[in-house]
Amino acid sequence: MPLISVASPKGGVGKTTLTANLGYELQRIGWQVLVVDLDSQNSLRLHYAMPLSDGRGLAVESVRNRPWEDLIFETASGVLLLPFGTIDNHAAQRLMTFVRGDPEWVRSRLEAFIEAPDVLVLVDLPPGRSAFLEQVSSLADINLAVMLADATSVAVLPKMESGEFFENAAGEWDTDSVVYALNQVDIRRRLRRDVLTVLRGRLGERLAGIIYRDEAVQEAIGKQRLVAEFAPDSKAAYDMGDLARRLDDILADEVSAGGGLRMAAR
Repeated sequence: MPLISVASPKGGVGKTTLTANLGYELQRIGWQVLVVDLDSQNSLRLHYAMPLSDGRGLAVESVRNRPWEDLIFETASGVLLLPFGTIDNHAAQRLMTFVRGDPEWVRSRLEAFIEAPDVLVLVDLPPGRSAFLEQVSSLADINLAVMLADATSVAVLPKMESGEFFENAAGEWDTDSVVYALNQVDIRRRLRRDVLTVLRGRLGERLAGIIYRDEAVQEAIGKQRLVAEFAPDSKAAYDMGDLARRLDDILADEVSAGGGLRMAAR
């Protein structure tokens, strides 16, 4: 079971939107995709047309310790979805405290999917550091860092490159698993073009994809549709598909190199 985490050092970078659309694009390549929402904003479900009034999810059922495989929804696109669920802030804080006290919390709940080699798990993490990030990053075959082509991204890049952002609870990190995606890139602005040039040069092969700004993305969100379904000929649909193919290539390279995939090997 390959696992890809999607994280960002700050919010507002379009991480969840990208996660939802990557799930669909990876499915089109041939994977059976399970998308897991570990962000308490519980927004991932909206991209798959799950009703706003439906608050079911993993956080809601955590107190009952129900297996995650019993909480999965099959979306109209065919992607399997495990939403976070609707809970209040106090309940979210209690859950996070509980997760911090159990370093195997995420892994134990993904156990059922480990023996399914054709299932790819895509995990949408909350912005910034969290107990979820600490647990998922050490399990992931790929840690995808989503950033903008702006001055803030340049400022935080050294911390990302050092691996510190993806540090697990044991104080360990693996920079080899980290690749980057630049989202919402607007080349109409000179500063953004200059920053893009800097980041391209700095990241090199670790830059897995660039998603250029496209109004089709916001229009698709407004319709609760995936971009490739709503505007299949759009630039954003092409860019997201290109990123998915790059991630698939990285997974294939790991297997061909003889190392296997992390979750399958543990």
